[in-house]
Amino acid sequence: MAKKKTFECGSYADMENLMVKMDALDRQIGVAQAELDELLGEVDDAKAKIKAKAKDRAAILKAMEKFAETRKGLDFTGERDSLREKRLKRGAVGFRLAPKSVKTISRDWTEEKCIEAMKELMKRDPAWKKHAKKQLIRVKETLNKDVLRDLDLDQAELAKAGLKIEQEDIFWAKTAYEAEMEETDREKKGKAA
Repeated sequence: MAKKKTFECGSYADMENLMVKMDALDRQIGVAQAELDELLGEVDDAKAKIKAKAKDRAAILKAMEKFAETRKGLDFTGERDSLREKRLKRGAVGFRLAPKSVKTISRDWTEEKCIEAMKELMKRDPAWKKHAKKQLIRVKETLNKDVLRDLDLDQAELAKAGLKIEQEDIFWAKTAYEAEMEETDREKKGKAA
């Protein structure tokens, strides 16, 4: 890793000289970025090939699964119900029980509707009442920073709640090369639209 360079700036003349250096560096970065983009294009091509092969593999697996489903109770054996398999010359295929998952019984039952039904059941149904103390429904509280940011409270009032609002004044600089590239990008977008 290259050693971090430091630069001094004590006048506008120094600033102008540093802008020249920044502009040269921006152009070098542009060339390096173009080389990187070309390499990334090759990577994208390789990823597309991998994706196509993975898609083919998934289709093969689906065909195998479809056949195996018809033979599930006949050819697949195992020491436990959670894992049943059939050995082949080049590997094995099988079924394993996935972890339990909770799902709604139909699209009509939204999560909100399920929550309301559970609240009612925990109040009056004995089968559900015994589970009322368990956290069947989660509640997560977070700060609404968007609203807090816009409140008309001063820093002292916010501090009472352990908060403060900060806003930075951020320095920026734009080289001639950056301006040229932005203009080129705008022109390309204008033509594309």
